Amino acid sequence: MFARRSTTSLVLALMLMISLPGVAFGHVYYQGDDYSVPTDGRHRMGVCDHERDFNEAYTKFHLYDGSLHTHRDGNGATPPCSVTLRYGLTVLDHKTCEARTFRPDVCNKVYLS
Repeated sequence: MFARRSTTSLVLALMLMISLPGVAFGHVYYQGDDYSVPTDGRHRMGVCDHERDFNEAYTKFHLYDGSLHTHRDGNGATPPCSVTLRYGLTVLDHKTCEARTFRPDVCNKVYLS
């Protein structure tokens, strides 16, 4: 079951990357089955909520100028994934987070894109 879910998530991540403008993208980082990935030469951020746990998935990321941004997948586990507009600067690092009610949000470690 785990292998099938992971394979499905990977296929969906690849479909997201292929469907976006540009060909260059950064690393995919997971928080459970939710994930975030920079795309379009690291000028956009995508986030996908794949867990039907009612905890919203979002990504926190820094642009090259050091500014911190947050982008949410506002439709829950329903497709499609959410992608930012194009930034003039590249994404420097990012992490995938999950908003939880009455508990601290959980995020993976921050990784360079």
